[in-house]
Amino acid sequence: MLGGPISFNVVAATTKFYSDNPRLYAVFMKSLTEATEFINRDKRAAAEIYIRMTKDKSPVEDILKIINDPQIEYSLVPANIMKMVDFMYKTGAIKVKPASWKELFFANMHELPGS
Repeated sequence: MLGGPISFNVVAATTKFYSDNPRLYAVFMKSLTEATEFINRDKRAAAEIYIRMTKDKSPVEDILKIINDPQIEYSLVPANIMKMVDFMYKTGAIKVKPASWKELFFANMHELPGS
């Protein structure tokens, strides 16, 4: 429907928080990057950690099947954000349509090949 994967989960912060807490923001982004890289590098270990941390009773193989779903991508690249923005604008969910996905993200994300 959107012509490819979409960033389903996007972490939000206000500009005030970002400006007032640059070190905290940087540490969070570094941690998020490390976690994303870890999941992509060792999905079995990621599934085991998930089960341990959430106390989920599912077998590791069930969680691994979800993590390995070819339609799910673990990435920090904002994907198809503007297609979602177009939809939200057309339906009236947002009143002002940004010209670019970059208007919705802080500068550290602008170097990524988002859409």
